[in-house]
Amino acid sequence: MSRKTSKKMGAPLRFPDEPTGKALCDKIIELRRTLGLSQADLGAKVGVSGEAVCKWETGKTAPSGPALKILKQLGGKDWWPLDSNSAV
Repeated sequence: MSRKTSKKMGAPLRFPDEPTGKALCDKIIELRRTLGLSQADLGAKVGVSGEAVCKWETGKTAPSGPALKILKQLGGKDWWPLDSNSAV
């Protein structure tokens, strides 16, 4: 996997405005299942491998900025509660 497509994470990125503090990896799983896609299919839409999506979903790595932008487009405005000024 290219270093351009993801970055290593310590703890999973959490959405601070959600009561449960749902991790980004959980949000990606939820999005993929809602869209009815396999990891490979979501990866194809985002421009990465299915293996990269698997690593995102397990919290081993996180999507890069361009990949997050595509995920946000796929999930809609409610999927990504952080604004463009928020750190990723």
